[in-house]
Parts: sequence; C-alpha cells; structure tokens
Amino acid sequence: MSPLTRSALQPRRLPGLLAALVVLAVLSFRGGPAWAKPALWMVTSPTATIYLFGTIHALKPDTQWRSAKLDHAFNSSKELWLEIIDGGSYRSGFPLMQKLGTDYHKPLSSKLPRATLDQIDAALKSNGIPEGRAKVEWLRPWVVAQLVGKSSGGAGMERGSGVDLTLQEDAAEVEKPVRALETKEQQLRIFADLKPDVEIALLEDELAHRNDGGAELDALVAAWLAGDVDKLGRMQKKHDSAAAEELYRRLLVERNRHWAVKIQELLKGSGTIMIAGGAFHFAGPDSVLVQLRALGIEAERIQ
Repeated sequence: MSPLTRSALQPRRLPGLLAALVVLAVLSFRGGPAWAKPALWMVTSPTATIYLFGTIHALKPDTQWRSAKLDHAFNSSKELWLEIIDGGSYRSGFPLMQKLGTDYHKPLSSKLPRATLDQIDAALKSNGIPEGRAKVEWLRPWVVAQLVGKSSGGAGMERGSGVDLTLQEDAAEVEKPVRALETKEQQLRIFADLKPDVEIALLEDELAHRNDGGAELDALVAAWLAGDVDKLGRMQKKHDSAAAEELYRRLLVERNRHWAVKIQELLKGSGTIMIAGGAFHFAGPDSVLVQLRALGIEAERIQ
C-alpha cells in the first residue's frame, strides 16, 4: 500500500481536485440488504443527540448500503451535516482552483525531472487529455496528481453513486437543512498549503500507483458495508516518510480534531442531528471518535 495516498476522504485516493470540486452526484438506494451495516454511532447530551455516519464517496451503482437504523437516524434528524455541501461544484470552485492550483511563475517543467514529465504526459493522454503535459504546464503538482490518477470508475465505482450527495438529495426532498463542516477553500488548502517537496512526493506517488487494480477498492467497500472499522483503520496509510506524515496530519488528524470540536459545540444545542463524513475519519488511532474521547465525549456504536 502506498505511503502517501491511502488516507482520508474517498475510497480510492485523495480528496483533491476531483473530490473537492466534483465529489459525488446523487443516486439513492433505499432498503438495502439485511447484511449491510456500515458503522453508525451516537453521541448525546442532556439536550441533543448526534448520529455519526462514515461514508464512501464513490460506489458501484448497484451497491445497497441502507439499513433500518440508518434510515431512522436520518429521518429523526432535524439537520444533515456533510463535509462540504454539493461536494463542491466545479463551476463554483473554479475561481478557487485558479487561485490555489496554478503557478504562473514556475512551470511544472521547472520542478520535475524529464522522466517524471514523460510519465505525466503518458498518464494524461491515457486519461483522455490529448494535449498531455502541455495542458498542465502552469498547474501545481498537487493538482496534476489528481489528474494523472485513474478515476475510481476504473473499478466500477461512480462518484454519482456515492453516499454523501445521496443523503443530501434525500434531505432536499424532505426540506431538511444541510450544513457543512468545511468549505471548498478549506478542503483545497489541504493540498494547496503543502510544502513543495510534499506536493512533488504526492504526484510521484500517484504516478507510481495509478495502475493499481480494483481489489483494494472492493476490499475497502466490503469492510465498510460490514461495519469493520478495525479493518478500515488498518487500511489507512503508514507513516514511513516525513512527507507521508505531513499529508496524514493535514488530511486526517487536524480535520478530525476540528470535527470533534464542532460536535462538542453542537451537543450544547438541542434536537437531533446527523453528521456524515468519509469513513476513514471514523477509523484508526486518530479518528473523530478518539478526538471526542479526548474531549470527554464517548460515542456509542449503534450499528
């Protein structure tokens, strides 16, 4: 497993350009099979109840993931909280990409060796960008990393069949308010604020693993459907380089702490709320659940 790219927001790799600007259209699956039981938790205060649900951002269209307990949690909640609303539409996010994802002072060719540039050229052409490297000369390495990777659709996964926007569409149907834990800019800055050497390491890693098969994805989704949080935790990246450590910290640790503090604030309110975010945020040694425990809040697993 790659040290840099098996972490937080989506089942394939990183929540960068595609995930922050396009992440997930909508396809709702109701009444899933009896064995589908993705992990679901509940935290409470004297005045509030909050359900916590780990999601997968892209799934095969025929994946059935709903359960009676999950439907009850959704139906009883007065609000739905997601990582970002609409998954970050491309059109609304384009100005941010222009601001954070371009570098008109140092072209890509000045940052990378010829061999890496040739790999980028071949990868982009393989992904349907006929201009190849010329198309990305003024983009930063973290953006190019998202473009060279093969989409999750290569394993039959579709962002339009993911969980987050399915829930958002369901909320719209019943006029349930939808709120966001993060903004588009906050998500993009996870990558835009990386140190230059980490940006390049991310791109090189994406090139090295772009042809990985779909078995890992299938295993991840199977673990998620079965509610095997321990296995999801083991599938997170290992800290075997300074670059990997920094990326892990930015993708998971810092965001999980922020989410936990937000949950603590929401528990001071009243009523029932559902929070749905990437499943890796609720697994492993730095999970939202661990961060909540550090704040004196214990989550009860109910599925």
